[in-house]
Amino acid sequence: QTRFDEPLSSHRVVDAVGFPLEDFNSIRQSVDNVTLNDIFLAAVGGGLRRYLEAKGELPDTSVVAMVPITTRGDIKDVEVSNQVSFTGVQLASNIADPLQRLQAVRRSSAKSKVVSAALGKDLPARLLNILPAALTELLLTRGLLSLANVTVSNVRGPSVPLYMAGARMQMFLPVSAIYSGLGLNVTGVSYHGTFWVCFVSCRTMMPCPAFFAECLKDSF
Repeated sequence: QTRFDEPLSSHRVVDAVGFPLEDFNSIRQSVDNVTLNDIFLAAVGGGLRRYLEAKGELPDTSVVAMVPITTRGDIKDVEVSNQVSFTGVQLASNIADPLQRLQAVRRSSAKSKVVSAALGKDLPARLLNILPAALTELLLTRGLLSLANVTVSNVRGPSVPLYMAGARMQMFLPVSAIYSGLGLNVTGVSYHGTFWVCFVSCRTMMPCPAFFAECLKDSF
């Protein structure tokens, strides 16, 4: 349990930080078998460790992230609406050493992929589609949402600059949703050499978003 597992208020905070993609590539070249997503998840885990430790609330076990995954498979050019499921990944927030944390996240991510493949990546989505509304709410609130503390996801964006009426877009901030029981959403998107990380939370849970932004920077 963390402060992000509580019911939401009506107030929100939003902030963002940007990291050079070339730094991600340097880490990937230095550490075997890690992906950009592993590095991102480990950085978020380190940021949460710093934030919760400063509040005197760091749990002994790892914070768990609900990570959206696509269920489209290899065919991605057909318009069949969103096809997204989710899996749980430990962010290794209980590990102080950043390299050990990265390796732990890599193992947790790989294990989650194996479990999702065995159960069927679209199993949660199929359950939500076929169950009655009352059971769907129970599945979400007492089942799926209770298994994680935060939501973390990333999307690959354009590698070239985008323009509107001659004005160049400077940053690309993905503002995502939060829910009671998942009161922090951290989403990353790459854009023209920068990996933008935008987070959304409830103001009562995160009264100091600028401090969490600094925790993310320090972790990365």
